[in-house]
Amino acid sequence: MRLFVAIPAEDSFLDRIRPFLKQWKKEWKEVKWVPETQLHLTLKFLGETKDHEPVCEALSALAVSPFEARLSPEPLFWGRGAFASVIALELEDPVLPFLSQEIQKALLPCGFETERRPFKPHLTVGRIKFPVTKKEAREHLIKPLPQENILYPCRSITLFESRLTPEGPRYISRKEFPLKGTRG
Repeated sequence: MRLFVAIPAEDSFLDRIRPFLKQWKKEWKEVKWVPETQLHLTLKFLGETKDHEPVCEALSALAVSPFEARLSPEPLFWGRGAFASVIALELEDPVLPFLSQEIQKALLPCGFETERRPFKPHLTVGRIKFPVTKKEAREHLIKPLPQENILYPCRSITLFESRLTPEGPRYISRKEFPLKGTRG
């Protein structure tokens, strides 16, 4: 099983960003846009895992209270060097890095290593499969997200299985863990 831990996007958040994603999709048809039902904030990619029960035990012991992250108004463009291959939406809240660290600590006894890269909370919304610079991509999507507060509810985390298919990945929820506790 190919697993990852994430917070799926709730309908209240999707309702707020849908008009902008719809506009972007119309403006840039060549981008492979992530289906709305698959939008999520990845907290930890686990990769191929034989037994997910120890992971479930570790995640059920987390003590982080529910919270809401704020959406940054500017999209992110990632890739190698000057070229963009990913369009993402950044989420901001001091609890997110804390939650990521707590998940990593909880999963160490299960044999999962700590991430070496710094945690950058985001939702991947599109993949660019043709050469375009980050500057050109930013100019292409000139309409930024609204400046008002758009909040991303973080009430639970989910252990997902990712099945790769010719049509793209399919995400299957294996178990949901409500956030509870006093830390965070």
